[in-house]
Amino acid sequence: MAPFNAGMPRRLITSVALGLLMTTCSSYNIRGGGDQVGGRPPANVLTIAPTRVSLIVNQSIELRAEVKDPTSRGEAPHQWSTDDPDIATVVGMGMRAVVTGVRTGRTVVRLRTGNELEASVNAAVR
Repeated sequence: MAPFNAGMPRRLITSVALGLLMTTCSSYNIRGGGDQVGGRPPANVLTIAPTRVSLIVNQSIELRAEVKDPTSRGEAPHQWSTDDPDIATVVGMGMRAVVTGVRTGRTVVRLRTGNELEASVNAAVR
């Protein structure tokens, strides 16, 4: 009968765990990022359209955001903001917002989700 080796169960569990991790990673072909190509899960991506905003003073335009997040069901809160509210204001609700030109200049309009995703667009007011 072989002597009891206290380290044997720990090594066996570690080997099994590493084997499962390697199998999971190789089945999804995970190399960082992802886009459903080659079986990889899609990456978390937040986009805003239009991608650039050009307004005149007192003109408004609607922005629409889209989140491509396989784990999100749209429940995360969204916060719209502008770097300089003296140039343009933004009022947002969920995935839509209205930007209004206040005075001539340039600023950035941002959207941040509760999932820590962020997107922005440049806004010019003339």
